[in-house]
Amino acid sequence: MNFEEFSDVVPLKFFELFFDDDVIGFIANETNRYASQSFRDKPSGEWFRNSCFFLALVMLQSIIRKPDLEFYWSTRPILATPFFEQIMSYRRFVKIRQHLHFCDNEEYDPETHPNSKLNKIWPVYQKLEEKFKKLYTPERDITIDESLLLYKGRLGWRQFIPQKRARFGIKTIVLSESRSGYVWSTIIYTGKGTLFDDEFKDKPMSSQVVMTLMKTLLDKGYCLITNNFYTSPELAEWLISRSSDTYGTLRRTRRGIPKELETKKLKRGEVAAFRKRKVMVLRWKDKNEVTFIDCSHE
Repeated sequence: MNFEEFSDVVPLKFFELFFDDDVIGFIANETNRYASQSFRDKPSGEWFRNSCFFLALVMLQSIIRKPDLEFYWSTRPILATPFFEQIMSYRRFVKIRQHLHFCDNEEYDPETHPNSKLNKIWPVYQKLEEKFKKLYTPERDITIDESLLLYKGRLGWRQFIPQKRARFGIKTIVLSESRSGYVWSTIIYTGKGTLFDDEFKDKPMSSQVVMTLMKTLLDKGYCLITNNFYTSPELAEWLISRSSDTYGTLRRTRRGIPKELETKKLKRGEVAAFRKRKVMVLRWKDKNEVTFIDCSHE
């Protein structure tokens, strides 16, 4: 870890490491600016304090579930949750939600913005990405996986993934520490315009994902675990050249797999394996066949 150990560890301490005064202050300033630009409200000096309360109530709403927003401020005994009214009035909560903003609309230029599809959240997203990398150094074993953020509105790049709990939403590709699940870096999938590092633009998309997420961890001895969407012999050799190891399931149709391994018929319990320098590709058959690549063992 890159931060001090706390003797009185509580979740709020860790939350404040990421949503510190810089992030909360930025959100408060942009919310205040948008309120002024919209002519619906006068600027208020209370936005910083109220932004903290607003975020707290939003998170609490995910724990205390009610069918309508107004019910959280209901005074009926059967519905009442008086804590909400004690923190903030319903009218003020709605006003902040109407004006909540994470960027300056007047500075947005679609021609020069690095990711125009995400311009509404880009500044805060970038701040959090920087904090993910600054506050914690992951252990050797890291992994890449996909996550789906529930979203029911209209969006051109909304995804449907039936295996995920949310099923419909915004897909994020996450590089995290294997043991703890700590998020080191993310890519928000926005369809054809998804932002990858220009250094790797000549690579296949699946490799661009890995190389972009891994860029700041290359040449440091990390071991990447991936599924068969990302894994390939070409990627494995590239990672080895950057002092990184990898292993994971592999599609038999990937370029670079020996023909003998691809076509060989296996009986249950049999294993076929080939090695090229540090890269080993193998197939084994149990109830189902599994193809695997490994360059983490000598």
